[in-house]
Amino acid sequence: MGTSKLTHLLSPGRIGSLEVRNRIFMSPMGDNLGEGNGHVGERTKRYFEARARGGVGLIIVGVGGIAYPAGACIPNQVAVSDDVFLPGLQDLTKRLHAHGAKVAIQLQHAGKVATQDMACGRPMWVPSVPEMKAGDLFNDLTLEEIRRRLLEELQQKAGLGSVWRFFDRHGISFKKKRSGGRAGSA
Repeated sequence: MGTSKLTHLLSPGRIGSLEVRNRIFMSPMGDNLGEGNGHVGERTKRYFEARARGGVGLIIVGVGGIAYPAGACIPNQVAVSDDVFLPGLQDLTKRLHAHGAKVAIQLQHAGKVATQDMACGRPMWVPSVPEMKAGDLFNDLTLEEIRRRLLEELQQKAGLGSVWRFFDRHGISFKKKRSGGRAGSA
């Protein structure tokens, strides 16, 4: 296929007031190339710079964490939540502009699928507690699962077998929360 068939794709375009050199756009992705502390590092810069050098007209950097570290969905997510992240973002933009590409960023908060919040034990920021359904990333533990896990762990560590007598004697009971959170002591 010759370039004559791609003249429209390769011709300049406009999105509102934003002029782009061609109509080749790079969609945002969770590339997981940040520095692990929200900063844009050399690895991220080189990755996007290669695409700009290759002729992409608009590069949309993916999953820019707006409340970072809260709401992060990947371990090496780029953050936009504080001025401390500006130097890396500014350098990235400067480098992509040097190759003729325009730059945007996808603003993101992962909500109920903020896996980094789950891993770090942070509370999840969601507008309302979602209804659980098959395939969700988290689920309530049943009373039986709690008993089995506690007994297995305690028996392994200390050879104890009558954990529940302790809980019953001290008035500790377990119930399933209606809010969608984990079951816990009442």
